[in-house]
Amino acid sequence: MKSWTAYLTCSIRCLNRVSCFILLCLTLYCATVSAQIQQDVERIALRDTVPEPRSVMHQSMILPGWGQVTNEQTWKVPIIYGLFAGVVTYGVYAHRMYSGYRAAYYNSFSDNTDFRFGQTPAFIPDGQPAEVYRFNRNQFRNRRDLTVVGVLLVYGLNIADAYIFAHLRDFDVSDDLSANIEYLPHPYYGNPQPVLTVRLNF
Repeated sequence: MKSWTAYLTCSIRCLNRVSCFILLCLTLYCATVSAQIQQDVERIALRDTVPEPRSVMHQSMILPGWGQVTNEQTWKVPIIYGLFAGVVTYGVYAHRMYSGYRAAYYNSFSDNTDFRFGQTPAFIPDGQPAEVYRFNRNQFRNRRDLTVVGVLLVYGLNIADAYIFAHLRDFDVSDDLSANIEYLPHPYYGNPQPVLTVRLNF
């Protein structure tokens, strides 16, 4: 009789332990599923608030900086217009210098007395050979023409930046994704050489 009672008591204890273990596993599983569902809901909500990349690209094509404002990166707008202002300012300067050297080159010949391109500006040195005027004229003309390419590049970078960031706004950059480089001593005794390790967290 005692053996059956002991066996029954042992069985009940085992059953209780198994039940507790199963209950613990179910609790952990439910917590994991709940956290995953919460992350999915947050990701879907974020995706719903993210603007369409194509529409952001069209906004930046219409007005530079508009796409950055839509992407909530307003701090980039002064940079974009600063680049535009810098390129255009240099283009105006190069055109002024080109016009001055063009007039100086034309007026350097004694036969050209009609001042077709105007008087030689005061900022152009007098008495230089005509070849110097011609060389400087061509140089500043090329630089002026390159500023047009610069404006187009800034315009294209503005569109590309808005379009690419609109695609990457919902990219997961949480702390769960990280990479660390560690400089640790060698785990084996007697070998003092350090070891460089890379740890990736997913």
